[in-house]
Amino acid sequence: MSASPSSAADDERVVELDLGFHPEAAVSGGLLIQSEYSVVLLFNAVSEQPQGSGLFDTAGVGMLEFQDCVTTRFGYPNDEGLEEHPLYSKGLAETGYAVCEVVNSRWAQEWTLMTKATADRIWEGRAGQRPSNGRTLRHFLASFHDSTFECVARDFSASVHEASWDAISQDVMRRAIANS
Repeated sequence: MSASPSSAADDERVVELDLGFHPEAAVSGGLLIQSEYSVVLLFNAVSEQPQGSGLFDTAGVGMLEFQDCVTTRFGYPNDEGLEEHPLYSKGLAETGYAVCEVVNSRWAQEWTLMTKATADRIWEGRAGQRPSNGRTLRHFLASFHDSTFECVARDFSASVHEASWDAISQDVMRRAIANS
C-alpha cells in the first residue's frame, strides 16, 4: 500500500523522549533481549543534565521494555552513519544519543494496517467474539554509539538500575523464559 503525497506520513518526525536519562555516548553497550513475547533493550545510561564540567553522570543500566512489540531492527547505522538514515532530516539529526518516538511513522502505520487486516480476516463473521483491536502501534528508536535500535510496539516503559549488567540481564532472561 503506498501513501498518498498528502498523507500523515508526510509529517513523519523524530521526537526525543524525556526519560530522565539517555544512552552514554562513549560506550552505549546496547543489548537486545528478545523472545516471541518480550522485547527488552539494555544500555549504559547517563544523567539527562550535564554537570558543571559538561560531562554527564553515570546513571546505571537503562532498560526499555516494549509492550505488544510486532517487529524490531537493531544494528547499522552507528553514530557516524546516522546521516544516511531516512529519518535523519526528520529530526534524528538533532537528537544525539537518545530514545525517541517517530511520530506519524510510515513503518508503524504499515504494521498497524497489517495487524488489523489479519484480525479482520480471522474474526470476520464472529461478532461479539472478536477481541478488541483498538491498539495503536508506535515507532520507537534508540540511537547509540555503535548502532541504532528501532521497533514498532504499542507502548514501552523505561527505568534505570544500579545493579550489575550480569544481574540485570539474567533477571530479564529469566522473565523472558518464564513468559515463553
